[in-house]
Amino acid sequence: VYDTSSQPLAEVYNSAVNSGAELVIGPMRQSQVEELLSLPQLEVPTITLNRVDKNIENPPANLFQFGLSALDEMEQIADRAWLEGQSNVLLIAPDSGWGKRATEYFEDYWTALGGTMIDTVSYPSSVKDFTKLLKAPLEIDLSEKRALEMRRFINSSLSYTARRRDDIDLVVVLGYSEKARQIKPSLDFLYAGDLPVYSSSHIYNGTQQIELNRDLSGIEFSAMNWTLEGHMPRSLEPDQRLPTAYIQLFALGYDAFLLHANLGDLDKPDAIPLFGSTGLLTVSNGVIKRQEKWAVFEKGRAIPARP
Repeated sequence: VYDTSSQPLAEVYNSAVNSGAELVIGPMRQSQVEELLSLPQLEVPTITLNRVDKNIENPPANLFQFGLSALDEMEQIADRAWLEGQSNVLLIAPDSGWGKRATEYFEDYWTALGGTMIDTVSYPSSVKDFTKLLKAPLEIDLSEKRALEMRRFINSSLSYTARRRDDIDLVVVLGYSEKARQIKPSLDFLYAGDLPVYSSSHIYNGTQQIELNRDLSGIEFSAMNWTLEGHMPRSLEPDQRLPTAYIQLFALGYDAFLLHANLGDLDKPDAIPLFGSTGLLTVSNGVIKRQEKWAVFEKGRAIPARP
């Protein structure tokens, strides 16, 4: 194990190779992956534990980018929605680095398919009341304004029910379960409970918390294999006290172990995908991509969804 925090990355890498390393796993920081990409050559096969979220035309030979990029899941969500005949999407995502990258990538990919982005909502980690944040994109505020104008016009009390806009086919919600448990009830309260909701694997940490997750019922999400019961030959047992992001890194380590032993076969043109804990793994232009399964929350329980 080599520490990349105290020395230049190239020096650490060369030191490992000079000491006899036949394969390198790491680094983990995205900035350091970019450093590896800038090197003219890599002496031994190298599996990074993060990915650069952009296309690299001529990556160094021997470099394989692997990580829990949300971009694979954005493609998967978009492809499923398109096959389901949905066209107009409202996307709700955290105001964070990965949330912004995922939003931008989804929007580009979705519009390239021919879909329409109705609106995008970026929420800060400090938000407590999503109903206030979602009123405008759902146009509930316009409905309330029309009702107020009618009251003034007829000079009388008026009983009315607010209506949301009717041109939304799908809501995509990104974020960890703590926020998703607030977003879904807010959508229900704002008359959008009938809309299908898709999410990414960030929403589920692999532990069935039925009472807590009842508010997520109906949400379909891309799920890592290890989080679904009976989908792994041996169950993973990360420390459940860890945040979801760290628990998923445990699964990343499991797959890095699988990859180091199967990398030669996976890089062949006719390679069979590798069944990993984070998804079905394939290699394309030096990038290891993940295809996840689909799951759905039903009465608070996460179960496999229909194909």
